[in-house]
Amino acid sequence: MVPPLNHSLTSTLTRSFLCVSIPEDSRPGTTVALISVSDLDSGLNGKVICTVNEDVPFTLSPSLKDKMFSLVTKSPLDREKQSHYELTVTAKDAGQPSLSSEKTISVVVSDVNDNSPEFSLSPYTFYVTEGNDPGGSVFSVKASDLPSCCHRFWSSVSQHQRHSQRVHSG
Repeated sequence: MVPPLNHSLTSTLTRSFLCVSIPEDSRPGTTVALISVSDLDSGLNGKVICTVNEDVPFTLSPSLKDKMFSLVTKSPLDREKQSHYELTVTAKDAGQPSLSSEKTISVVVSDVNDNSPEFSLSPYTFYVTEGNDPGGSVFSVKASDLPSCCHRFWSSVSQHQRHSQRVHSG
């Protein structure tokens, strides 16, 4: 008896799944994408296992449907630490010789409002001299809100006397 030939393996990803986005507050176990793999061979030659590179917070789980896999988060995401991942999905069959195919999926971690603005100094100390025009700006402070690095400015106004003002960021 001649063993069957292992000559076919293709991994197919829906075009929209080549680049996906997921919010940074997604819980571990959140499905990011569904991956379908096809192998026209039968028996062991048609049995397919999918893996993803290990240095990422994602994993592949077999689906209930044959040759379907779910790309899921395996740990919390933090956009401020890493906002983008390039995942290499490898589909490998159990035939002899084993055949494999690779696809790259780009995962963008989208931002959620999870950081409070921070002042660049704390405390601020400033002095106001006499004779300033009423309503005029005498001092400004700067705060940033990561990751957008948008800067916010506040002014404190005093008139007709010299005094010290402390601004705390807490």
